[in-house]
Amino acid sequence: MKKLVKKLGAVISASAVAAAAIIFGASGITVGAASSEPTVTSFATKNQLMTVFDLDGSNDTVGLIYFGTMDYTDNTRLCWYIAGKDNGISGDNVILLVKDRVSLIDTPYYYSRIPFLDMREDAISNDDTNYTSEEQALMNTTRIDSSKNKLLYSLKGTYGGNAIYAGTDNNVKVDLASYPTTEFWLRTEFDSDYALCVRSHGTTVDKAKKDTELSMRMAVDINLTNVLFASSARTDPSAVKYEKTNASTGMILRLNGSSKKIGTVKYYDVTGYQGVAAYKDKDASGTVSLVIQVNDGTDDWYYSVPVNDYAGVRVEEIESALGISGVSLDKCKIWLETTIGNVAYATAFASEVQSLTDINTVAFNIDAPVGGSALDTAAEVNRNVTTDLTYDILSDISWSPSDTNAYYNTAYTASVKVTPRVGYSFSSSTVARVNSNSSNNGTVTKNSDGTITVKYTFGKTAYGNPQASNFTFTPPTNLVYDGNAKTARVTSGASGMGTVTVKYYKNGTRLSSAPVDAGEYTVKIDVAKGNKYNSASDVTSSVWKFTISKATPVASNFTF
Repeated sequence: MKKLVKKLGAVISASAVAAAAIIFGASGITVGAASSEPTVTSFATKNQLMTVFDLDGSNDTVGLIYFGTMDYTDNTRLCWYIAGKDNGISGDNVILLVKDRVSLIDTPYYYSRIPFLDMREDAISNDDTNYTSEEQALMNTTRIDSSKNKLLYSLKGTYGGNAIYAGTDNNVKVDLASYPTTEFWLRTEFDSDYALCVRSHGTTVDKAKKDTELSMRMAVDINLTNVLFASSARTDPSAVKYEKTNASTGMILRLNGSSKKIGTVKYYDVTGYQGVAAYKDKDASGTVSLVIQVNDGTDDWYYSVPVNDYAGVRVEEIESALGISGVSLDKCKIWLETTIGNVAYATAFASEVQSLTDINTVAFNIDAPVGGSALDTAAEVNRNVTTDLTYDILSDISWSPSDTNAYYNTAYTASVKVTPRVGYSFSSSTVARVNSNSSNNGTVTKNSDGTITVKYTFGKTAYGNPQASNFTFTPPTNLVYDGNAKTARVTSGASGMGTVTVKYYKNGTRLSSAPVDAGEYTVKIDVAKGNKYNSASDVTSSVWKFTISKATPVASNFTF
């Protein structure tokens, strides 16, 4: 018995149909301005990562990136400020300055323990529990002074100053007023007993005794050579995910995934129709997600969908989910991505298609009804006819008559609703083939929501053959000899069963009528042909038996 595995794409298409039907009449929809590019704190190109963001105190644009994992929690992503490009490092790069503490220094930080700071930085940067090998490969080495090159490093400062410094030879200024934080150590000694630090939300560099317990907050330089952009969008491998975002949401780097097996994505922009179609590469080894991001004129938002073979999204779905309107896909950033070792790899942005492709034939298989058996519930696309899947079966099979199990000698009509995938539409002459590679034998009705309903009537099921299990046997009620005939009942609740004739046997010999005398008796039945069942003779069961016991003599039985 075949089974239909309903792909997420089909489920999404169903919600698209529903959304299309209700979106313009739905309540709670916020009418905003036309779509526009996402703001730079929600979506930043490689060049913007290097040039737009800084923390130097001069009209700062503050951006956040999630990279790596905290060493004191389980799987909590580490959040960093974007501090701009390090011009002392060749190639495309950006400095990240940690927003949350990386580690707590719980060992006394004596003048001889500066190497301890180095040790902890090196240990964290090379620890797979903090940074996967893919993340470590993105870290540039920074020359923090003439004798030290580091991956992760603590910043330097001057006592009483209002800034601390990152980058090659401390060439990138971080204004303390732009970097609100809790207390942490700097990489600068004050004297034999004190080292420099930043106090909680302090705006000048302070000092603390070296045995004070303070946290570590470090910087790292990220190689952007293979980075395409950063985005605040998030994905879930098993569910649709969407939300509005802002500057505090934080972004995640997306690397060039052209060498990965991810998939293809297109968006369709036709008068009155906008949608996105995504197909997972058949050789993709991990989960793949479709991501759509834009600004609706007021807010930044994203909408992401796992792609299990196929995912289709209509604009009406997005607007309904987010409570917005006026989305234009040509303003959206649309891509596919997969994640390897906490690093996201993205495809190129979706290409635009300005026309829909007609679907002229749909074909699927349905198990023919068999009397006495369960009716099929799910049609299966006939891939011998439909080699490139352009539509999905939207619903379970609806049967008329609406039975669960098929009756005998009954004609059944199957009804199936079919929806086109995004980028396709049913033509005025679409035909349907049911259980056939060549015969256009289904009846097609086009629906106002763009779907079609296909109906197909099967020939009558065969007559059933009466079985003992179709009947209920009831023995006589009084099984003590009293001179009266003892009559058993054999009845059937099966619709269309013929007339039943009950026969009695004793020692293998048929009686001419119901038994009277004491003894053991067996019951068999003959069944005449009915509306749904054939005739049958001598139907019986091992339990269709009864015994008439002898009566106990009493005085009234005798004449004195």
